[in-house]
Amino acid sequence: MLLTDGRRVGITAGSHAVIGNLLDKVAHECGGTLPNAVQKVSELIQGADLDGLTVTKKNEEVDGALDAGVRLVAGTGWLFAREEMDQRLDVLVVDEAGQLALADALACSAAAANLVLVGDPQQLPQPLQGSHPPGAEASALRHLLGDHPVIPADRGLFLDQTFRLHPHIARFVSGIAYDDELEATADRHRQAVGGDGDLSGAGLRWRPVVHEGNRTSSREEADVVAEVVGGLLTRSWWDHEGAAHPLDAHSGVVVVAPYNA
Repeated sequence: MLLTDGRRVGITAGSHAVIGNLLDKVAHECGGTLPNAVQKVSELIQGADLDGLTVTKKNEEVDGALDAGVRLVAGTGWLFAREEMDQRLDVLVVDEAGQLALADALACSAAAANLVLVGDPQQLPQPLQGSHPPGAEASALRHLLGDHPVIPADRGLFLDQTFRLHPHIARFVSGIAYDDELEATADRHRQAVGGDGDLSGAGLRWRPVVHEGNRTSSREEADVVAEVVGGLLTRSWWDHEGAAHPLDAHSGVVVVAPYNA
């Protein structure tokens, strides 16, 4: 819509992969071809492969493209924080702003008259190194929200539906993180694991493991995880459309552990 209205738009995020994903979505909305866009990268292999997109390693080529009338520019904060980009854009869209440091967002903001922050403020923030004054460690979105669990109506738009989670899981996540305002779409109730026992169905399951003194790794937990995953891989699961699929280790199971080992 912004491009259709003739606005000059910038896209930024913490990584080239995130930027490329958003450019891909924009191209889809534009019928498969971007309307004469340019992406600044460190290495050409990092650029998105899209019709209508020029990928460059040089800031000067981005500046020249804007002079020539290009209306969509993408790059990391290093591109937009430059003095040459000061007020060159009408709108700068910051994707995954829940992970972008407030200082980085402020450095980029001078490039545009308007700043749009997109993301989940409850997402884990960027890893931090060093000491900072209180509040300086916040992400751009967290700073905007303050103590609110969801964004107030006078500051932005909260998307209150998840298109991924089963209602049983969404209800739990909503209660601990989103002030009970997040809901799953109606079709997600079909998502379930087949078979019998406590691993079947949908929702949260607790499997207690007794151990002590494990500071960097836990063989006891690893053994139980292996047992649980092994049990899951013998089952099928149903998607939101009601179709059955076999569970596989590469795309069907994710293990999150408190240890890096």
